[in-house]
Amino acid sequence: MSDENPATSTLRMVTQHMYRTEREKEFAELDRRMLAKMSDKDLAAWQAKHPEQSPQFILAQYEWNRRLTSDQIKAAVKAARWSAWFGIAGVIIGATLAKLLDVWAK
Repeated sequence: MSDENPATSTLRMVTQHMYRTEREKEFAELDRRMLAKMSDKDLAAWQAKHPEQSPQFILAQYEWNRRLTSDQIKAAVKAARWSAWFGIAGVIIGATLAKLLDVWAK
């Protein structure tokens, strides 16, 4: 049996219910685009307000993963572009050298 005051217990239950109701309302109004527009600092602060198993926390984790994947794709595309430009330059230089060697060999 608990030594807790019944009034304290009731207050705790009411507070927990209000907090849960507030989180459910926020979740119902939540939009993925809203999370995408948040800065990293704002998203971290928003995520820290929610328990680890809450839907809001999980959506924030998905947003972090999306941002990480997006950054990795941007870096890969940038590297691919540079590789393509070096490849094109190599072909042009190689063709020019081959033509010059052909002309000098005659």
